[in-house]
Amino acid sequence: MLIRFFKSSFYIQYIVLIAIAVVLWLRAYSAPGQPYDTSDTTPLFNLLTGVLPADPLIRSIPALALLIIEALLLNLFLIRHELLPKNSLLGALLFILLMSQVPYAISLNPVLCAGIFIIPAFDRILNTYGKADPTKDVFSAAFLLALASLFYFPVVFLLVLLFLSFVIFGTFSIRILFLALAGIFAVYLYLLVYYFLCDKLEGQYCLYIVWFSSFPTLNPVYGISQYIVWGMIAMLFITAMLHSVTHMNEWNIKVRKKVLLNLWFIVLAFATLVYEGDMLHLGLLLASIPVSVVISAYYANRKKTGILIELYFMLLLFAVLINNLIAPVC
Repeated sequence: MLIRFFKSSFYIQYIVLIAIAVVLWLRAYSAPGQPYDTSDTTPLFNLLTGVLPADPLIRSIPALALLIIEALLLNLFLIRHELLPKNSLLGALLFILLMSQVPYAISLNPVLCAGIFIIPAFDRILNTYGKADPTKDVFSAAFLLALASLFYFPVVFLLVLLFLSFVIFGTFSIRILFLALAGIFAVYLYLLVYYFLCDKLEGQYCLYIVWFSSFPTLNPVYGISQYIVWGMIAMLFITAMLHSVTHMNEWNIKVRKKVLLNLWFIVLAFATLVYEGDMLHLGLLLASIPVSVVISAYYANRKKTGILIELYFMLLLFAVLINNLIAPVC
């Protein structure tokens, strides 16, 4: 079935992967939802949506292309870091599925735009392991994450992941710390200068302070089918997590440390949920990046894929498709 099929990566697997993405995004062409509202904390997302046509149907075309590119990039990086076996497309498959888990996601959204920077940044962080001089990777990771936060501001939480990697990978030094801060400063200095020249600096400063100090009221607007999908994903994720924890000793030290860092990625992504309020799905989309890593590694590293595992995955795929087609989108 599908899991066994995507343990290989020939031309047919790539064609089927793209077909699955297109089918999961059918809602984007038949009954697209309204474009995402812009926010003053997401200046680059505002700029992008201002350039693109307002028609959500037209916006869905580059959004779907971006999703597929990010999926293939993530899969490539996971293979490079030995988190997935070679010639596997499971990472890309799980990423596309989880990033399409809610009808609100099948459009151009801030997390999808930020993902094109988050995924390479995560690769740069993982690449620092074992390097005598990881300065270029550290600066690049900090710069990319800071850039991603201009599309989706809660990404600033992931900057903590970079600092945690210094401890987990044993790369900490004062020089490395200052390089990370320089990467962040390089992005926000330009933003600060722009707001200063536009006489918006004081207002934006207050806006960011309010964002950090206020916690929106949780007011979910999702249907029962959405909670069923999330429940199924949660069960699969818990199973994969337990498998990762109990089989940690089977991996070499390099892979174990990278898996541990990915677990911290999950924790930090879920931490952003406290700021989402009725946009809970955006935080869950951010968490989909590291969660797809855990689940794809779980599937890929199983010597035998039983019929029940295959059936459950097919049911999840079907549930996501049905939910995307029938769930109301305001």
